[in-house]
Amino acid sequence: MSTLVLTDITKYLGGRPVLRSVTLTVPSGSRTSVVGASGSGKSTLLRLIAGFDIPDAGQISLGDTLLAGGASTVPAHRRGVGYVAQDGALFPHLTVEQNIRFGLSRSARRSTRVAEAAALVAIGSNLLGRYPHELSGGQQQRVALARALAPSPQVVLLDEPFSALDTGLRASTRRAVIEALEQSGVTTILVTHDQEEALSFGDQVAIIDGGRISQAGPPAEVFDNPHTADIAEFLGDAILVPCVVRDDVAHTAFGSHVIKHDHRGSGDVSKALVRPAQLMIDTESPTPNAVIIDVQTIGAKQDVLLKIGSTREMIRLPVVTAAPQSYRTGHTVQVSVVGGVVIYAS
Repeated sequence: MSTLVLTDITKYLGGRPVLRSVTLTVPSGSRTSVVGASGSGKSTLLRLIAGFDIPDAGQISLGDTLLAGGASTVPAHRRGVGYVAQDGALFPHLTVEQNIRFGLSRSARRSTRVAEAAALVAIGSNLLGRYPHELSGGQQQRVALARALAPSPQVVLLDEPFSALDTGLRASTRRAVIEALEQSGVTTILVTHDQEEALSFGDQVAIIDGGRISQAGPPAEVFDNPHTADIAEFLGDAILVPCVVRDDVAHTAFGSHVIKHDHRGSGDVSKALVRPAQLMIDTESPTPNAVIIDVQTIGAKQDVLLKIGSTREMIRLPVVTAAPQSYRTGHTVQVSVVGGVVIYAS
């Protein structure tokens, strides 16, 4: 296996820059997710790595091999890169076994590689003779992965492979795919617009916005320390409240907090990032600092809208509770923050 390195990649489509000076390193054998909104450039990035398109500037290398950006470009079929499309792109007229066998060399087709690739993604021998339309959506995606893994590529690219599946099937299929990738040890890049999927996929997450990588690093680190408020909100439920910093302590309507990370720059007015999991609500406190404006109950979850102190500040807090009656419109409560905060310039 070899490390994949993208250096200052720029790509124009229709005269418009879709990718702008993208630099990203994907270590050998690791899993990286690239997450961004529709139109952010993430699928274009995969196409460039796969060799379906050529960058207008920059270089792509795999180990000691320069794939693109030099005097010549390595064609897609010689890159050692497997690609799994969003819909799987299986051949409808071929069986599961024939689909998996399709990308193999003639000599490899006579080996046990098809059975090995099928077993790797938990496709039983009883399914090898079936056609794609006879499989569930999750099974189709696993067959597509087996086809990509069968030639033993150095890199596998996953282009939003779970987006067409329903919620439960998406989660189980993702777990099965991650397990197969771990066993194979292949370097993998997943592009997705699903933040939860991106954060749970692997070793590194890269946020792409407007054709640029705005932040990259281990998922826990990026979630805990988003470099901008926009990234904080994009990665999940984020509560941004006004704060004043005095003596390296952040003061908000919730109280005083340790500053974990400071991204204010030269700004004087600040806002603090608090995740919902950090908030504790005490309905019996003699010193309330918030009033419940609205409560919406959805199964075991409640959406609680709070007005903070004497300000006009409102926050909406998702709460999982076994006692829905404990939160009622008009009740005063005390809201406190557990742990430190990240601060930004307003």
